[in-house]
Amino acid sequence: MKYFSGIVTAVLLLTACASAPRPDASFADQMLESRQAGKPWLQLSQEEPAAGIDRAYQIQAELVQKISARDAIVGYKAGLTSTAGQKKFAVDESIAGVLFGRGSLPAGTTLPLNQFYNLMMETEIGFVLAKAVTEPVTDINELRSLVASMVPVIEFPDLAYYQPDAVTGPDLIASNAAAARYIVGKRVPLARVADPGSLTVRLSRGTSAINLGQGSDAMGDQWTALQWLINRSLASGYRLEAGHLLITGALGRMLPAQAGNYRADFGPLGTITFRIR
Repeated sequence: MKYFSGIVTAVLLLTACASAPRPDASFADQMLESRQAGKPWLQLSQEEPAAGIDRAYQIQAELVQKISARDAIVGYKAGLTSTAGQKKFAVDESIAGVLFGRGSLPAGTTLPLNQFYNLMMETEIGFVLAKAVTEPVTDINELRSLVASMVPVIEFPDLAYYQPDAVTGPDLIASNAAAARYIVGKRVPLARVADPGSLTVRLSRGTSAINLGQGSDAMGDQWTALQWLINRSLASGYRLEAGHLLITGALGRMLPAQAGNYRADFGPLGTITFRIR
């Protein structure tokens, strides 16, 4: 179902005006109320044009605090970890968000498109923490000692915005990096993968390959991306606990979700299958 084209976009905008969130509420409250009413995220760039990265993370932290009252934080995600992605959303750095427990789906699951506004798909690599992290990580060897295992991940961001063609990096940050659903594969010991940056990941729909990515697509190196995500999450005031999942950004392209049967081959990390209808 398409929500963001032609007359439908106009209808959504009129609906938003007719049932706008409480004007006396904080911006994070207004965003959450909009989503709870089945509407897209309010866009920070439209409401506060001068707002930058710091303001966006401030709103995200408040939003996450409210959501975490009813849904457990289970990890963190990096986004826009390529220069192309950053250019598309008018920022010069990567972004981060929070993963919640209710977003997790089992391998082999079926996702109905009509439950989302603008569902996308990304193949990613995830790292499971072996211990809590309380201080910024400055050394890669230290970083390796913090990781218990690696996992293949399919992330499904939902770009649920009234004006999707005008979304900026601060919009994404404020709305928790568009986090929605994700599938995590089986855990794999670090020893099985000498260099996660050299991994090749292939996503197929039916018998056709539709995306090919490399581990190095995320900031040029998986360990660099993981270190950045840990330090950014700590800077945002979040707690990183043993067992938390950290996913480091899209490998290859972010693709629009379409109906079909999918299989993602992560090489030594195994495979993940799922269906979209």
